[in-house]
Amino acid sequence: MQIVLYIVLFLLILIFSSKKCIESYYLKGKHGPEDICEGTDGYHFFDRHKVDCGVDLINKWDFASAPDRRHGNCRANINCVEGTKQRHGGHIDMATDWKDGGNMHVANLDKSFNIECGDFPIKYFKLQNSYNPNKFRFNYRCGKIPMKNCTEHSTPAQDTHHGRIDWLNRHNVKCGGKKALSKLKYVYSGNPGHYYYKFRCCDPEDG
Repeated sequence: MQIVLYIVLFLLILIFSSKKCIESYYLKGKHGPEDICEGTDGYHFFDRHKVDCGVDLINKWDFASAPDRRHGNCRANINCVEGTKQRHGGHIDMATDWKDGGNMHVANLDKSFNIECGDFPIKYFKLQNSYNPNKFRFNYRCGKIPMKNCTEHSTPAQDTHHGRIDWLNRHNVKCGGKKALSKLKYVYSGNPGHYYYKFRCCDPEDG
């Protein structure tokens, strides 16, 4: 009888341990706000396209034209990582420095498009414009619980085509698996008119 009890106890421990090894967090797709972007030179309408996963984490941000390019609109295809430990604990509101927007050419975004949370997750970001004088910055939120196993990545450099924001749809910022973003920076490639994104992806934890 005692041997049977030991076997049952061993099996219970084995089952419990195997469950702990299975990741319970998951990806959930959503669209960002749909609003005008095509046919307008400059980035000024980019402030209508916030990226927001609420308390959850960002796995993918793919700024794209709306289906059938309706009304000249764009919207972002976003993957949020839900069910993580990092969704707890709230967030810290952050902002990049105000920078001169000049003629509002998309290339100017590299002056302030530098969202950095270290090894903490990005949960939200949005361009903010200020006029008279023409300046801009990015507001963003960092989670308060760190992630692990961070890796650095980048997108291929792409043409900005007269500075229109709809040409940002040439980039697809996406972390592999169920990793989440902790850094996103728009960078000049050294080739005139061509820019790319640097980004960091980290492993969240179950929670």
